[in-house]
Amino acid sequence: MANPENSESKEFNLQEYARKAAVHIPEPEQVEERRNPFRVIRFGEMLDRPPKQYLVPSWFGIGDHCMIYGDSGSGKTFLVIDLIVRGALGLPIAEQFQPERPFSTLYCSEEGTPGIGQRIQAAAQHYGVTRDSEAAGRIGHFDLVPKLFHPDSAEEGLDEFIEAVLESDFRPDVIVLDTLADVSEGSNENDNGHSATINRRARRIREALNCTTIYVHHTPKSDPTSARGGGGHKGKADLMLLVEGTSGTRTLQCAKLKDGAPFRPLAWKLEPCGNSAVIEWLGVDRPTVSRDAKRNTITEIVQLLRLRAPHESQAMRPEEVHALLESPPTPRTVGDYLKDLRTDELTVIMGKQIQVLDKNGQPNNYAWVYWYEGGGLVND
Repeated sequence: MANPENSESKEFNLQEYARKAAVHIPEPEQVEERRNPFRVIRFGEMLDRPPKQYLVPSWFGIGDHCMIYGDSGSGKTFLVIDLIVRGALGLPIAEQFQPERPFSTLYCSEEGTPGIGQRIQAAAQHYGVTRDSEAAGRIGHFDLVPKLFHPDSAEEGLDEFIEAVLESDFRPDVIVLDTLADVSEGSNENDNGHSATINRRARRIREALNCTTIYVHHTPKSDPTSARGGGGHKGKADLMLLVEGTSGTRTLQCAKLKDGAPFRPLAWKLEPCGNSAVIEWLGVDRPTVSRDAKRNTITEIVQLLRLRAPHESQAMRPEEVHALLESPPTPRTVGDYLKDLRTDELTVIMGKQIQVLDKNGQPNNYAWVYWYEGGGLVND
């Protein structure tokens, strides 16, 4: 092949040579200039930043990262479900910490999945959450957790998880990842480098979905007050809650609160409910209900049952009664009033337990129903 650099053209033209030789020479790639992520934020800008958007003051806000941890059998999942249902209803968390608003939670778990439905159903029955209620629309579940140590594009990895949530019509304020061991599959929990990778990907979940994340984790056998593994996860947590005890009265302790002073330990126990159990908080100073307010509510309940359920065939569940009252107390209080009415000598409110069917028509649980069979009003 002739040398393109000849006596008539001393300047070598690469593109012209490529055209004649039928050789493709790609155009130089345009390299996008990389922006430096570091920028000094002045004092005035810091003051102008919006305040933290709390979901539960003294607990957590949007964008926070939390951990609930304790020994196996300590009741962590029951506490998580109590948090989820109370949050969906906008009720005080642990009967003390009032949410700024009702919030939605996506509960992701692989541990004991068959029993999760029964536990959620028991909590829903306890708090009066029905299938078609607004609160029910704030509770979601994945029977998988994202594998945050796997590559982002891996099956069950970060990308698939975020995509699945965005493609759904469910917008969680809180995502619970139960357990951290499942989330960390393939990692060494004592390696802080591995922990950093997992926490970085958990942060991407919070950023992509504008939510709070909560790990459910275990304690080591050698120290029942410490979260298992290295210090990487502890260092990144905004809130850490330690569950202590495996029977009888147990406690929930605030082991770390990054943006405030830890609250005092909270006592609780498990009470049977249907085919599962629910949380009963102990030693809580509940709001005092005046005699007049209580009597007015009970009068309204009796009149409602007289009109809507004058026969056993029309019996109503406590949550149905609660939904029709004008200014009701909590669903639990309505249920307590109905139990009192059932045993009161002056008010013939009858009640019995019935078997509840699931969506497939199969027996699944038991619930109390009530109806009116005459009498006066309850004696104070």
